[in-house]
Amino acid sequence: PQIMRLARNPLLLTLIAYLYGGAYEGDARRLPHSRVDFYEAATNVLLSDLAGRFNTYDYALKHDLLTQLALMAQKGTGETGEIIRIRTADARREAMGVLQHNYNTTEAGPLITEVVERSGLLQATHRGLYYQFAHITFQEYFSALALAEDPDTLIECYRADPERWQEAVRLWCGATPLDATAVVRVVHEEESVLALECLADARQI
Repeated sequence: PQIMRLARNPLLLTLIAYLYGGAYEGDARRLPHSRVDFYEAATNVLLSDLAGRFNTYDYALKHDLLTQLALMAQKGTGETGEIIRIRTADARREAMGVLQHNYNTTEAGPLITEVVERSGLLQATHRGLYYQFAHITFQEYFSALALAEDPDTLIECYRADPERWQEAVRLWCGATPLDATAVVRVVHEEESVLALECLADARQI
């Protein structure tokens, strides 16, 4: 039931079918039980499995870049539910920050291009002036991972815009290795139903 709600999105429906067909832990007719596990499996497919032998950069590097870009976009201003565009210069700066710890290069373009062309998670818009996540759900997932060990910042973001951050908060509760009690209490002040959903997803409470 948790995964079924995601099937309304064409990309996510395709990934559900792919994972159900045997891509998830090599076990056909089985799906991840939680949404966090689903996004983790789907991300691995999109960043690594589908074009693994053609990739120049490893999974962890692209994953780190998407995590940083997602947090930047999620903190951006705009209508709730809107996918925020990221300026190319900002995306390249984040990419260089990730690359400097792993590669001896001064060019961030190829890393971003590989993420855009091979994964479909990120897309270039306005003739390359901006980048944005192809689907808001992945932006929310990666932003939750970016704050996995920083509940204080998550709480600050949620209090500033509860509606924008509600899905990211729920995903955070399922992804963080930390005790989620303080976050759930804050959520309960705004939305008791969401707090119960966070309780259901939390690894530690």
